[in-house]
Amino acid sequence: MPEIKITRVQNETIKILDKNFPQDQRDLFLWFTDRARTLEELNLGEPQSIGYTAVAKVVTSKSDTIKSTTSSSAASSREGKLLRKEDSNVLSFDHNSHEIEEHHQNNLDEKPLLLEFLRQDILPFSGAGNARQWVLHIDAKFSELQLSFQDRIDLLPYFFTDEAIIWFSLNKNTIRCYTDFCQLFTLEYLKKEYSINCCNSVEQINNSSLRSPVVVNEHLVNPPIGDSNVKAPSIDSDSVTSADSKNVLLSTSTLSPTISKALIDRFVKDPIKFYGRKDHVITWLDEIEQQFKIMNLRESDKLNLIHICLKGEAHQWYKQCKEQLIS
Repeated sequence: MPEIKITRVQNETIKILDKNFPQDQRDLFLWFTDRARTLEELNLGEPQSIGYTAVAKVVTSKSDTIKSTTSSSAASSREGKLLRKEDSNVLSFDHNSHEIEEHHQNNLDEKPLLLEFLRQDILPFSGAGNARQWVLHIDAKFSELQLSFQDRIDLLPYFFTDEAIIWFSLNKNTIRCYTDFCQLFTLEYLKKEYSINCCNSVEQINNSSLRSPVVVNEHLVNPPIGDSNVKAPSIDSDSVTSADSKNVLLSTSTLSPTISKALIDRFVKDPIKFYGRKDHVITWLDEIEQQFKIMNLRESDKLNLIHICLKGEAHQWYKQCKEQLIS
């Protein structure tokens, strides 16, 4: 009685016994199918293929007719194997899709809990108040929780009220990512906040200058008539360096010389620094331009003063390229 051993992954061994081997082809097919089904019930990796191979070995010595029948069955096995492979790919795709949907659902389930946690520490922004402090605080919280940029964008509308939520709604289509939001928020609120601070500073300086005694040299203001040797002092603003930049006074300035000098002194002592690629260049340019406008500087004066603000790699770049800069 023929006996065939088939090794499984778990190193189990099954035996296919040839009892009362059928002589009729119809009975052979039923017998053959029954053996294959038995292998399938044992949960082998490829049950039908293994079953057909096993039976083919059992019946090899029986007759040519049986061999032909077995070969046809083996061809069917290969087709079935291909179908099972395609089914496996479909099942794998369905499984991955299910995992993605499940992950998305988990995120939706976690959002209310995350919002509740953030609202305990972050107050909604209405458009008033300290915009810089608010945006730095909420960004720090997002970073602490290691939220992705997309998650941050999804959460932001929940932290705006009043005028700020109107602004966010109007710019929603423009905000394609978190960095777009940071840039637009800076231009809208930090620029406005900086302008208010600068105006307050000018007002304070103006009040201070009104209380300060002003010494006037009458010989310079009103030179003797007919005295051509007396000349009013002139200031060459194009020759300003970092050492004497605080002495720049602009003839086109609408501010008094005292205020202009005070603003330039303050700029030289406490410039808005820019270090390079790690800093936000757009924000820095907006802030520096606002300060230049208040001081009413000409392009040549801006160029002569700008290097005071540059530090680190930005200053190195300026030294290499300053000959090419014209404005």
